Amino acid sequence: MTTSFVVPDIARIYSTIEDLLYMSEPQSSINISFGTNEDEYEFIKFDFHLKHGISEVRVYEDSGDFSYIGRNGDILHSIEFDGTEFTSTTGSFYQGFKDIFAFDRQQANIAKITNTSVDRASFGLTEVN
Repeated sequence: MTTSFVVPDIARIYSTIEDLLYMSEPQSSINISFGTNEDEYEFIKFDFHLKHGISEVRVYEDSGDFSYIGRNGDILHSIEFDGTEFTSTTGSFYQGFKDIFAFDRQQANIAKITNTSVDRASFGLTEVN
């Protein structure tokens, strides 16, 4: 199925993402690409780094989705939205963006240490048998 994306639509979506990212740290560049999914639907993809992962936004003709990609490359969270109004603060695009930011903040609370063995000598403790 062919979808035509016009430059003003792309610019409006880009500008909305840029405005929403303005307050985040660190500032991230937004990459834009085009593609088709497994059902042959065309989309525009915007991806950018968040503090603890990467967000990917796919926009189709009348809908889209946010994906949160963790540091290991797995999709950890996904949210769909309708494409009716990208700039509305009450629209599903904006709400999905807020949800992705909240999920990114939650990732800071997940323990990053995978090896829990403690080197007792580094704390001045004797070995226990």
